[in-house]
Amino acid sequence: KKALPVDIAVCTAAITDFKPDKYKKEKIKKNLSNLNLKKNIDILEFLSKNNSYRPKLVIGFAAETNNIIKYAREKRNRKYCDWIVANDISDESIGFESDYNSVAIIDKNGNTKQVDRSLKYEVANLILDEVLNLFDWAIIHLLLQDCILCVSVDNWPLKFGCATISPDVRN
Repeated sequence: KKALPVDIAVCTAAITDFKPDKYKKEKIKKNLSNLNLKKNIDILEFLSKNNSYRPKLVIGFAAETNNIIKYAREKRNRKYCDWIVANDISDESIGFESDYNSVAIIDKNGNTKQVDRSLKYEVANLILDEVLNLFDWAIIHLLLQDCILCVSVDNWPLKFGCATISPDVRN
Protein backbone atom coordinates (compact mmCIF):
# COMPACT_ATOMS: atom_id res chain seq x y z
CA LYS A 1 0.00 0.00 0.00
CA LYS A 2 2.90 2.33 0.74
CA ALA A 3 4.10 2.14 -2.89
CA LEU A 4 0.76 3.31 -4.31
CA PRO A 5 -0.30 5.00 -6.48
CA VAL A 6 1.49 3.62 -9.54
CA ASP A 7 0.48 3.43 -13.19
CA ILE A 8 1.72 -0.12 -13.83
CA ALA A 9 1.93 -3.07 -11.44
CA VAL A 10 3.75 -6.24 -12.45
CA CYS A 11 3.22 -9.05 -9.94
CA THR A 12 5.56 -11.87 -10.89
CA ALA A 13 4.92 -14.28 -8.01
CA ALA A 14 3.44 -14.49 -4.56
CA ILE A 15 6.15 -14.54 -1.92
CA THR A 16 4.02 -16.93 0.07
CA ASP A 17 0.31 -17.72 0.08
CA PHE A 18 0.20 -18.44 3.83
CA LYS A 19 1.80 -17.10 6.99
CA PRO A 20 1.78 -18.21 10.63
CA ASP A 21 -1.34 -17.09 12.45
CA LYS A 22 0.76 -16.22 15.51
CA TYR A 23 4.34 -15.02 15.68
CA LYS A 24 6.63 -16.32 18.40
CA LYS A 25 9.91 -14.92 19.63
CA GLU A 26 11.28 -18.39 20.30
CA LYS A 27 12.12 -21.06 17.75
CA ILE A 28 9.19 -23.14 16.56
CA LYS A 29 10.06 -26.81 16.96
CA LYS A 30 9.58 -29.27 14.11
CA ASN A 31 6.21 -30.42 15.37
CA LEU A 32 3.80 -29.34 12.62
CA SER A 33 0.77 -29.84 14.85
CA ASN A 34 1.56 -26.53 16.57
CA LEU A 35 1.91 -24.62 13.29
CA ASN A 36 -1.30 -22.87 12.29
CA LEU A 37 -1.43 -20.84 9.10
CA LYS A 38 -3.62 -18.08 7.75
CA LYS A 39 -3.96 -16.82 4.19
CA ASN A 40 -1.85 -13.84 3.19
CA ILE A 41 -3.37 -10.91 1.33
CA ASP A 42 -3.34 -11.63 -2.39
CA ILE A 43 -1.46 -8.58 -3.66
CA LEU A 44 -2.38 -9.13 -7.32
CA GLU A 45 -6.08 -9.37 -6.52
CA PHE A 46 -5.89 -6.43 -4.10
CA LEU A 47 -4.28 -4.20 -6.70
CA SER A 48 -6.79 -5.23 -9.37
CA LYS A 49 -10.03 -5.37 -7.46
CA ASN A 50 -10.20 -3.66 -4.10
CA ASN A 51 -7.95 -0.70 -4.54
CA SER A 52 -9.00 2.91 -4.98
CA TYR A 53 -5.52 3.54 -6.42
CA ARG A 54 -5.85 0.78 -9.03
CA PRO A 55 -2.99 0.99 -11.53
CA LYS A 56 -3.86 1.62 -15.18
CA LEU A 57 -2.32 -1.75 -16.03
CA VAL A 58 -2.03 -4.75 -13.69
CA ILE A 59 -0.02 -7.73 -14.93
CA GLY A 60 0.08 -11.07 -13.14
CA PHE A 61 1.93 -14.31 -13.78
CA ALA A 62 0.61 -17.87 -13.71
CA ALA A 63 2.97 -20.80 -13.19
CA GLU A 64 1.12 -23.87 -14.47
CA THR A 65 1.96 -27.53 -15.17
CA ASN A 66 -0.98 -28.47 -17.39
CA ASN A 67 -3.83 -26.78 -19.27
CA ILE A 68 -1.57 -23.72 -19.22
CA ILE A 69 -3.72 -21.28 -21.20
CA LYS A 70 -7.03 -22.42 -19.71
CA TYR A 71 -5.85 -22.14 -16.10
CA ALA A 72 -4.06 -18.83 -16.76
CA ARG A 73 -7.26 -17.35 -18.25
CA GLU A 74 -9.21 -18.53 -15.22
CA LYS A 75 -6.65 -16.94 -12.91
CA ARG A 76 -6.74 -13.67 -14.84
CA ASN A 77 -10.52 -13.55 -14.49
CA ARG A 78 -10.44 -14.56 -10.81
CA LYS A 79 -7.78 -11.97 -9.91
CA TYR A 80 -9.27 -9.18 -12.09
CA CYS A 81 -5.89 -8.28 -13.59
CA ASP A 82 -5.54 -6.83 -17.08
CA TRP A 83 -2.94 -9.30 -18.36
CA ILE A 84 -1.64 -12.63 -17.20
CA VAL A 85 1.66 -14.10 -18.35
CA ALA A 86 1.42 -17.91 -18.42
CA ASN A 87 4.50 -20.02 -17.71
CA ASP A 88 4.74 -23.78 -18.30
CA ILE A 89 6.75 -24.91 -15.28
CA SER A 90 6.57 -28.60 -16.20
CA ASP A 91 9.16 -28.16 -18.96
CA GLU A 92 12.62 -28.30 -17.36
CA SER A 93 14.28 -26.68 -20.38
CA ILE A 94 12.52 -23.36 -19.64
CA GLY A 95 11.43 -21.46 -16.57
CA PHE A 96 12.94 -22.21 -13.18
CA GLU A 97 16.65 -22.97 -13.12
CA SER A 98 16.99 -22.17 -16.82
CA ASP A 99 18.19 -19.12 -18.73
CA TYR A 100 15.26 -19.60 -21.14
CA ASN A 101 11.52 -19.24 -20.97
CA SER A 102 8.47 -19.43 -23.20
CA VAL A 103 5.31 -17.65 -22.13
CA ALA A 104 1.88 -16.65 -23.33
CA ILE A 105 0.61 -13.13 -22.65
CA ILE A 106 -3.17 -13.12 -22.24
CA ASP A 107 -5.03 -9.81 -22.15
CA LYS A 108 -8.42 -8.98 -20.60
CA ASN A 109 -10.16 -9.61 -23.93
CA GLY A 110 -8.78 -13.15 -24.05
CA ASN A 111 -6.26 -12.41 -26.81
CA THR A 112 -3.11 -14.48 -26.50
CA LYS A 113 0.38 -13.64 -27.71
CA GLN A 114 2.80 -16.55 -27.62
CA VAL A 115 6.45 -15.80 -26.86
CA ASP A 116 8.53 -18.72 -28.11
CA ARG A 117 11.57 -20.08 -26.28
CA SER A 118 13.96 -17.17 -25.72
CA LEU A 119 16.47 -15.98 -23.17
CA LYS A 120 14.66 -14.63 -20.11
CA TYR A 121 15.87 -11.07 -20.63
CA GLU A 122 14.48 -11.24 -24.19
CA VAL A 123 11.13 -12.45 -22.86
CA ALA A 124 11.14 -9.58 -20.34
CA ASN A 125 11.91 -7.10 -23.12
CA LEU A 126 9.05 -8.47 -25.25
CA ILE A 127 6.63 -8.08 -22.34
CA LEU A 128 7.88 -4.53 -21.78
CA ASP A 129 7.46 -3.81 -25.51
CA GLU A 130 3.82 -4.93 -25.24
CA VAL A 131 3.32 -2.53 -22.32
CA LEU A 132 4.93 0.33 -24.22
CA ASN A 133 2.88 -0.41 -27.35
CA LEU A 134 -0.30 -0.39 -25.30
CA PHE A 135 0.35 3.09 -23.93
CA ASP A 136 2.52 4.46 -26.73
CA TRP A 137 5.17 5.45 -24.20
CA ALA A 138 8.81 6.32 -24.46
CA ILE A 139 11.10 4.62 -21.99
CA ILE A 140 14.11 5.69 -20.07
CA HIS A 141 16.16 2.85 -18.61
CA LEU A 142 17.41 3.71 -15.17
CA LEU A 143 18.99 1.09 -12.98
CA LEU A 144 17.25 1.39 -9.62
CA GLN A 145 17.74 -1.85 -7.70
CA ASP A 146 17.12 -3.91 -10.84
CA CYS A 147 14.01 -1.91 -11.78
CA ILE A 148 13.07 0.01 -14.88
CA LEU A 149 11.59 3.49 -14.62
CA CYS A 150 9.13 4.36 -17.36
CA VAL A 151 8.16 7.86 -18.31
CA SER A 152 5.19 8.91 -20.34
CA VAL A 153 5.58 11.11 -23.40
CA ASP A 154 2.39 12.92 -22.40
CA ASN A 155 2.59 12.78 -18.62
CA TRP A 156 5.97 13.25 -16.90
CA PRO A 157 6.87 11.31 -14.83
CA LEU A 158 5.00 8.05 -15.00
CA LYS A 159 4.91 6.43 -11.58
CA PHE A 160 6.19 2.87 -11.63
CA GLY A 161 6.66 0.88 -8.45
CA CYS A 162 8.69 -2.27 -8.15
CA ALA A 163 10.28 -4.63 -5.70
CA THR A 164 12.87 -7.26 -6.38
CA ILE A 165 12.08 -10.50 -4.54
CA SER A 166 12.70 -13.75 -6.38
CA PRO A 167 12.71 -16.86 -4.23
CA ASP A 168 12.74 -20.26 -5.90
CA VAL A 169 9.09 -21.13 -5.22
CA ARG A 170 9.56 -24.81 -6.03
CA ASN A 171 11.69 -25.47 -2.93
